[in-house]
Amino acid sequence: MGKLEKEPPVAVHRPGDATEGEPPAYTSAAGSQLDVPPYEGRKSSSSSPDEELPHKPGRIPGAINAYWPNKMSRKFHLGEHYDKPLFAAKVGSGFSRSKPQLTIFDGPDRDTCPMLAGITRVSMFGAKKHDISLPPLPDSGSLEHTKELLTASSNWSTPVFQFSIEVQGAGGQLKREDFEWRSTRGEEVRGLGSKWARGWKLVRMSSEAFRGPGGERHERDEGTTSDGKEIVAVWAHNSSWSMTKLFKFRFQGSALTGVLGERFDIMALTTAVHMWYQELAAGAAASSAAAA
Repeated sequence: MGKLEKEPPVAVHRPGDATEGEPPAYTSAAGSQLDVPPYEGRKSSSSSPDEELPHKPGRIPGAINAYWPNKMSRKFHLGEHYDKPLFAAKVGSGFSRSKPQLTIFDGPDRDTCPMLAGITRVSMFGAKKHDISLPPLPDSGSLEHTKELLTASSNWSTPVFQFSIEVQGAGGQLKREDFEWRSTRGEEVRGLGSKWARGWKLVRMSSEAFRGPGGERHERDEGTTSDGKEIVAVWAHNSSWSMTKLFKFRFQGSALTGVLGERFDIMALTTAVHMWYQELAAGAAASSAAAA
């Protein structure tokens, strides 16, 4: 893609760069897409080889971070450590319904690796619905990506992001289940090292995910929501002084065992990365407006 010469690059703004307040709420925002030099693996003090990361079977690990080569780039990598990228990713301009707002590639090289997943806005007005392109269903015989829907709604004025996806059932059979991302200040986010203790938790909504009566935080088991559902993933902005690691994602509960299957893994990670980048872009836009 060519450079957009009339628009300056959007500097990456992380919560806490200018203030010690909370990160911004999710807001749909996107800047211009820029050509940047290819990622070059290099060691960084932000890598934490001694950090205890959860083990999970399958090709998508239990812990994923987003690493940004520089603050002017719209292309980054996902992996457990900075110098061992697993997936390349890039964000689009957001001005076209025909091109993805986010693309995750099935490998560390965006130029040679095929698309693993992508997100495209359904409507140019608002950001309540997005199409998620995923690999075809196993044994479907199709080579085409399939589309699932990510929908935003509100729960007591708090945004909630919902999707349905096939998971592994009894005997290895696939079945569809509902999931939703909820804003959280719970222990799960504190476990990611977020000093704001705010992030997002992915809740498994099926009856099989019921884990008890729920209730207040001190009354319920870890990994359980107030309505007794299971939390299967969490993400938050990285609040450390790292200049390259900006995002932390972790599977937990049944998802950490791998029993929900790879299709769920890809959907959970893709929607989390999309939400994170939208918050990041919204923070950058707000920072630029305040400085104007």
